[in-house]
Amino acid sequence: MDVEQFADMLESRLSGYFDIHRDVCWDGCVFGFKADFSARMNQTVLTKSRIVDFCETREILLFSVEENFSSEKAASGMDFCRCRLDEIVEPSRHHKSTVITRIFAVPSFLSEEEKKKVLSMVRKFRYSKSHLFMLHGFSEVRAVLADFSGFSCGEDVNIIFSPAARSYRKLFKFNTDKEEV
Repeated sequence: MDVEQFADMLESRLSGYFDIHRDVCWDGCVFGFKADFSARMNQTVLTKSRIVDFCETREILLFSVEENFSSEKAASGMDFCRCRLDEIVEPSRHHKSTVITRIFAVPSFLSEEEKKKVLSMVRKFRYSKSHLFMLHGFSEVRAVLADFSGFSCGEDVNIIFSPAARSYRKLFKFNTDKEEV
């Protein structure tokens, strides 16, 4: 499976629940696609028209293909998500969660040393913020890296997850892929 097939398969899996926008430019950064999901859960009493309370959740996945990937690009990509998260989160008593997941598809790294740094950086990446002791919900940034650097040599694709993104394992599970923790 090459990068394009990976992107198509991921996009088709997400299209059931997410709104997919291709070739998105968001604050100067270009993404192959942006998947956006929002939900509102109502709590009712007796009838549907009598809504007592509700909570809202939003999830965004940003996918891009990154040639000659380096630790600087990885850091700037994750910092971009942190900044956007702070801009789009609207904590209130109705806010449950806002999550941005950054997905990097990497066909090549600058060097083997950079590859080790980036993989370590993604594995250790954590960013979450609770709002008013979780009474106003939480926000979180997750990172996933699909390593295609050994694909041309016949190696499998390695999927690397940040600790918060490990819940996405089934989404990224492909028959030929090797999965790392």
